[in-house]
Amino acid sequence: GIMADLSYTLDDLTSILDGILRQHGPQTMQLLGQYLQQKTDPSISRYLKSKMGGGLKAVLTARPNTFRISGTPPNEVVSLAQGEPQQARKAQSATLRGYIDAVINAINNANFKEISRALRLFGGVQTAALADELLQVNSFEAVTRSIPGRLWPLLFSLHFQAFVNWKNREHQNAYNTQEAMLVQLKSHFEQVDSATPVDSTFPLAVFNVIVTDLRLMAKWADKGISKHKGGGHALMTSDNMRAAANQMQGLGRFTVDRDSSPYSRKWAVLTIANQIFKISFYLNTINLCNSVQNLLSSRNYPSLSEFPVSQYTSYCFYKGRLDMFASNYESAESNLRVAFLKCHKQKLKNKRLCLTYLIPVSMLLGRFPAERLLEKYRLTQFSSLASAVKSGNIALYNQNLQEHERFYRAKAIWLTVVRLKTVLYRNFLKRAQ
Repeated sequence: GIMADLSYTLDDLTSILDGILRQHGPQTMQLLGQYLQQKTDPSISRYLKSKMGGGLKAVLTARPNTFRISGTPPNEVVSLAQGEPQQARKAQSATLRGYIDAVINAINNANFKEISRALRLFGGVQTAALADELLQVNSFEAVTRSIPGRLWPLLFSLHFQAFVNWKNREHQNAYNTQEAMLVQLKSHFEQVDSATPVDSTFPLAVFNVIVTDLRLMAKWADKGISKHKGGGHALMTSDNMRAAANQMQGLGRFTVDRDSSPYSRKWAVLTIANQIFKISFYLNTINLCNSVQNLLSSRNYPSLSEFPVSQYTSYCFYKGRLDMFASNYESAESNLRVAFLKCHKQKLKNKRLCLTYLIPVSMLLGRFPAERLLEKYRLTQFSSLASAVKSGNIALYNQNLQEHERFYRAKAIWLTVVRLKTVLYRNFLKRAQ
């Protein structure tokens, strides 16, 4: 199974060593070495040739703690997969016992990325078989007793409970349990003396997942309450989303940390800020964003550009939208442009969303989009608008608003588009002269 999956895990050849050696032992490492040396898989052979140049001498050595390719390698270090292949991980965690064993292994190796995957409610490693087992468990405390540390058994016990609640469509109970997970994590690291060696390091990846899932579960819980109260009619409530926002606003002091290492609680601040932004725009309560500005005003935090690109990109996107509402168009354009440029090139949907707000703001400042850009990201709604404003064509402008009003209102850019009349009339008068 490992060998069959190798051709699908060549995107990041950096750390087969720990995952393969730890899970499958040196013999499997030697088999992998022989397999690659024989070059029986054309896709692997082509990939290694492209990475290592024409003189491919793939000499793979398996030692207790190493697995490397030697020969004529490039400047970058080349390896074959990131830990275990995804299919092998899924097979291993298909049962509750396998899931617990994988969790224990991840905790003992301080692999917070894998722990966070195991704790994810939405899109995690849970399978149908695992869900069936969990639904039959009477005591989650007994199931998690073998997990090391003081924090981890509590978190996984609560996670199982939230997962079962969610599967049973008890969304309010699931939200309450997810909130309890966040409170438990927070209180544990506020009492450093209670930590053991396996749970003394702040697990940033785990924190990010718990906070994100709290917002998502709050949304589910509110939808369930709305449907119940309205008897099937649209009667929206936002109690849980507001409660989640309050929880996150209360985490500001928690992120104050003298530690400057990669595991400092300081690095959690942008996750908190982005989640508050998302709740704020979802509820159309922009005043919640003020807490984000207050949170980031401290000089104790690293520069925003030092955070992970995905978090920094999200922050710039929401900050740009906030600047739009404040009519601070220069700052809005700057932030939205950064968000668009930093957004991964394959995330076309996200890049399109950035442009949806960037384009009207840029036009207010006298900068108009190229036609090929609008066609690439399927934003041709702006094509005739840009042409009308640029040329001062009032009739074309009014026609565009009439045709695309629903789109502009749905994206909350209607007022910005209306304000383009100032630029439109200015260009009309220039043309009349």
